[in-house]
This record gives sequence, structure tokens and C-alpha cells, in this order.
Amino acid sequence: MSRIDELIAELCPEGVEFKELRSVAAYSTTRVDANEVDETTFVGVDNLLPNMAGKTIATYSANTVRLPVPDLAISQQRDLLEELNRQTLAADAKRTEAAALRQSGWTTFESALFTPGESGTT
Repeated sequence: MSRIDELIAELCPEGVEFKELRSVAAYSTTRVDANEVDETTFVGVDNLLPNMAGKTIATYSANTVRLPVPDLAISQQRDLLEELNRQTLAADAKRTEAAALRQSGWTTFESALFTPGESGTT
């Protein structure tokens, strides 16, 4: 079983709806000339920080693709923010659960290693 299959089984036990990528996303064909961007305005996967922590100054620039900013209705923005909040809370709960499991595992490991010897042994 692949990791994605494991995640689907864990997080979506009733399965997920199949959608072709092109039905939910579009590839931008709009280009930006490389001299229109610099290390502070170029955003690539190499300068994005993990956990939505922002971005760093780019170490290089390229002939880039321009991604249009979507024009979302206020109701769509609210729905997206609510879902983001729900997912953030779910992720926090998973992190808390993982920390408790790590602590429990470590405690069990230590107690197995450092049990007192039987009486009469040195």
C-alpha cells in the first residue's frame, strides 16, 4: 500500500471522489519577462518556507509563469478561510496526538531499558 493509499484510508475511510486535474486547476500560459522580477518578487518552490511561514529572498530568478490572482466572491473567501481554519485545527490536534504518542513511546522505551535488576544481582 502506498503512502497516499494509507492517508486516504486514514483520513477518508469512505473514499475520495476522482477528479481529473484539469477539472480543478488550470495551467497558466501567461509569461513574465525575467527582467520584470528580482530576488524579492520572484517566488519559486525553492524559496518557500515550510508550514506556511512565508518565503525567503530568492537565490535565482527564471523566465517565470505568471499566475493570475483569482477573483473570489466574499462568500468563497469566507468558505476558504473557514476550511483553512478547520484544517489548521485538525492539524494541531494531530500534532498534539503525535506528541503524546511520542512521549508515551519514549516513556515505555525508557522503562524497558532502565528497569531495576532482580534482587541478588549486582
